[in-house]
Amino acid sequence: MSDQEPSNPLDELLQSAYGRSMPNKTQEKSENEMWSKYMPVAEEYDKRVSEEWKEDSSGVLTFVSPTVHLPGLAFISMPNLKTGLFSVIVGAFIIESYKKLSSDPANETNFLLRQISQQLTGLGNGTLAQRTEDPSFSPSTRMVCVNTMWSLSLVLSLTSALSATLTQQWARRYTQLPKIPSSQKDKARVRSYLFFGTRKYYIHHAVEMAPLLLHLSVFLFFVGLAIFFFSINETVAIAISVSVGLFALAHFTLSILPCIAHDCPYRTPMSNIWWYLWHAFLFFTATELLRILHLVYKITEPPSFPYVTERPRPEITWIRKVQRILVGWIGILVRAAKGHMKRLKDGFKDGLNHGFQGSNIIGALEAPVNIDVEALGWLFKSLASVDTSKVQEFVASIPGNMVVRLMNNSVDPRKVHFRNQLHTLLHSCASATDGLSEEVRRSRLLICLDAIHHVARTFFIPTDVKSRPDVLSDLRVNFGNTGLMRMLWADNDPVIRVTSLSISALLANTSCASIRRIWLGY
Repeated sequence: MSDQEPSNPLDELLQSAYGRSMPNKTQEKSENEMWSKYMPVAEEYDKRVSEEWKEDSSGVLTFVSPTVHLPGLAFISMPNLKTGLFSVIVGAFIIESYKKLSSDPANETNFLLRQISQQLTGLGNGTLAQRTEDPSFSPSTRMVCVNTMWSLSLVLSLTSALSATLTQQWARRYTQLPKIPSSQKDKARVRSYLFFGTRKYYIHHAVEMAPLLLHLSVFLFFVGLAIFFFSINETVAIAISVSVGLFALAHFTLSILPCIAHDCPYRTPMSNIWWYLWHAFLFFTATELLRILHLVYKITEPPSFPYVTERPRPEITWIRKVQRILVGWIGILVRAAKGHMKRLKDGFKDGLNHGFQGSNIIGALEAPVNIDVEALGWLFKSLASVDTSKVQEFVASIPGNMVVRLMNNSVDPRKVHFRNQLHTLLHSCASATDGLSEEVRRSRLLICLDAIHHVARTFFIPTDVKSRPDVLSDLRVNFGNTGLMRMLWADNDPVIRVTSLSISALLANTSCASIRRIWLGY
């Protein structure tokens, strides 16, 4: 077979159908090697995204489909029976309520019997009974509303189940199609083609529709239930209405709260819609305020007389100060309006990275560094019962400025976990008779001394964060005391000797500086 001939049936089909020229073996090998590095990363991303789609749809199918338990068998889920659970409940209520939309045959029978009775009574008395008009039936507005809401609820629940089933099929197709071609290049091409298709047709919005429809269906059912009981018993209807109102309030709070506070873990399928509405509201609010401020700026603009060189009047000076303030506000509103518009556009294009979910990631990345300090504090708290070698690995990986922040955070008695772990680690290797090998002891001791040295030198060397006076006092007493340092000054390792001497010198200088400040009164 020559270099230009296809190597498998799929290549033959592509060449015969589209006239695609095949690359030579050297180029094909190079491209396959490149795409073989691309595909694992892409497959990991696709697996994560498709699993999210399947999990969302599985939750919907669990809610609208029954789970049957057969004797001797495990629980068997039947997601193909879409009219299960919630749909069956809605259907049962519709069966009772739709009868209220037409006249009751029993009422017609009673009317005819009353007519016959009146006629017979008239014949017995020798009088002619007057004909009674057949009363026309018209369903009440309340019953029309109830049946409309419950019918819509049933339709939406079934549509939600169908959408969830389609979502699982889409996810399966999205992950399986790239596996069909034989070469890595063709697999990457198919995967990229499908991936950009999901962005082009906004599949993330379609996936979110199934849970959204289900929530709307439940809400319509609850509202219809409250209205239905007003025609039966007002007390029961009021109790249901209060419960539905509390449910709606809680649902609204859980939906809107993560749009305002990005660290809020709660969310509902409505949160995405509220996110767009929230940013649209902020954009239009900023736009209207800009229009008002521009109008105020033009109104307060003083007349200019270029040939008048006299000193400006006080009222003109005051107006110009106001205008400078207005210019600052206008700049803030312009940036806010552009930011909200950009978020809306990016959210529509790529909801995973820039929409509601992306705003949570941006909020986390823009959070203050104190979040990282609290996270590391939690980590060392969880390592309280772990072997000191694991603690040693984590301490070695922490940069110097973060060590200073952790020690400053240890001033709070509730957040002393890093300080205690470092203290325990230092005293476990300070002496050569602690049962550790010389290599392990030296490595651990250098890690501890390096961390202590970073904290001590911030008093003299300008850094991003400085040690607090309480921390330096703690270092002098518990980490760099004379008894411990004297033992390290005589260590065989020159790095340990120099580092311990440097720590002692820095702590001594801080003590002298503190005494000097007290002596001079500042």
